[in-house]
Amino acid sequence: MRCGKNASQISKVTEPMSDSPGTGSLRKTPLYDNHVKLGARIFPFAGWEMPVQYAGIIAEHKAVRSSAGIFDVSHMGRLWLLGKDAMAFVQHIITADITQVAMGRAKYSFVCNGDGSIIDDTITYRIADERLLLVCNAGSKPRVAAHLKEHQTKFKNLSLVDFTNDSVMIACQGPNAVGMMERITPGVSALKQYACMGTTIGGDESLAARTGYTGEDGGEIICPASQGPALWETLISMGAAPCGLGARDTLRLEAGMPLYGNDIDLTTNPLEAGLSHYVSLDKPDFIGKPSLVKINTEGIKRKLIGFKMLKKGPVSRHGFNIIYQRQIVGTVSSGSYTPTLDMNIGMGYVPIALSAPGTRLEVDIRGKSAAIEVTQLPFYRRAKK
Repeated sequence: MRCGKNASQISKVTEPMSDSPGTGSLRKTPLYDNHVKLGARIFPFAGWEMPVQYAGIIAEHKAVRSSAGIFDVSHMGRLWLLGKDAMAFVQHIITADITQVAMGRAKYSFVCNGDGSIIDDTITYRIADERLLLVCNAGSKPRVAAHLKEHQTKFKNLSLVDFTNDSVMIACQGPNAVGMMERITPGVSALKQYACMGTTIGGDESLAARTGYTGEDGGEIICPASQGPALWETLISMGAAPCGLGARDTLRLEAGMPLYGNDIDLTTNPLEAGLSHYVSLDKPDFIGKPSLVKINTEGIKRKLIGFKMLKKGPVSRHGFNIIYQRQIVGTVSSGSYTPTLDMNIGMGYVPIALSAPGTRLEVDIRGKSAAIEVTQLPFYRRAKK
């Protein structure tokens, strides 16, 4: 069964949504002790103590591409939109047209300001017309929460409930990931991409979805926090490699997926980021639509590109300048070594005239120029079965 009524009780939490970032101390997910036990390197990320790596970024990256890896993504925000006005509200908030998303399916989209700038990129799960799930980034959650609360006033039959703290979210990714998940959540292998289903973990209502952030097949499971540690250990016993945020970053970059705070942020819009497919300008209205229509009509001035570095050497990093004919023309948004392709790659913004694949540019790496070539995105695409 897809997202049905048994998915509606994933958490019995009644905590209202808060836009408070907390006391300032780093938070820990319910899987923190599991990470420490495995010897993970823990690092502060978006207000949380998160595992960066276990066996090593390259080893974890290759495990996901060749078999299966698991990621603790419990730091990401999970927000219920409940009530008769839930559909109308989410239509007003996100750029995608959720009415075109079938029940039990999910949609990647954006929450934008009035000027079209990106507050966050999100996934919305249409579980029922009066129950939708919005998943947002950890670092953006306070800003998303404040934005939602600001715009909910005219939607009288709406409740916003944050159940992040009471749940765990584990991503299982790789060619063997769905087979592992099927043993835990029967039926998940029959789901299409971006579909979800209600399930049980340890007897508790949970949710499984065919979504992810690595470019591989797989899915994600959301379950009560009390069930998280045992679920993590079960997946490891099946052969899944525990993976940290380091491998998650290299995997998503190979797959050409943007990272909020690097490739998209409050200074960018979805159109120049090459993500117009997730903006429904035909939708009657949503926050930011007039500005995005204007941008679309006038044409974007810059574009997010992918590039490969033409010689081995230092990796380009976020914030490095992109050079053309000795002039700064853009900025690197992400950069890394790619274990799958064995080269240094990156993404960044440049003027439209310099965005065509094959264009030769340079990156200023700490005062030294390095040649790059614009490439098609994504850098890596898994073979279809």
